Amino acid sequence: MKLLPIVLFLFSCIHSSRGFKEVHYPIPKGNKVLFIHLSNFGISDSYSEAKEINLLILDELEQSGFQVVLGDLVKEESLSSIGDSDHLEVFQNKLKEFTPSEKPRIQIWLEQAEKIGASDLVLLRHSANLEFKSKSLRMFWIRISKKEIIRLDWPFDLKEPLPFREKLLEFQGGK
Repeated sequence: MKLLPIVLFLFSCIHSSRGFKEVHYPIPKGNKVLFIHLSNFGISDSYSEAKEINLLILDELEQSGFQVVLGDLVKEESLSSIGDSDHLEVFQNKLKEFTPSEKPRIQIWLEQAEKIGASDLVLLRHSANLEFKSKSLRMFWIRISKKEIIRLDWPFDLKEPLPFREKLLEFQGGK
């Protein structure tokens, strides 16, 4: 009985080695980008699929030279920096200081990007076209220093998750 997990592990290693692929690229040294996904994964039926698409796009961005910081990690870091103080008290104080109508979401994201020194803000939204059974993505690339937003729409294709890679290189100053 104890051998079964080992045999299955070895079989999975042997089986998966046929599709082995190796990719080499330099450690990203380009613009720092704050990546925010706008999908509401809490109610999505395709949570793992959307998460996998996000990871593919993050890989593409890093292979293009961008230093990607996940928006979720920025929020978690700010929460962990509270220290030993009472989290409930901190939360209540923040509620007193801030009402949702005061700050637009874009302003909050821009402040987070500024806090970590990001030159760009990337917002990614998934949408599914149930009529055609296809997935489309919408990316808002915000170039903070130029105060401009570039909207990119494309149908997702697993073979080419980021079909406009050359355009992104232009954002970095051309490569």
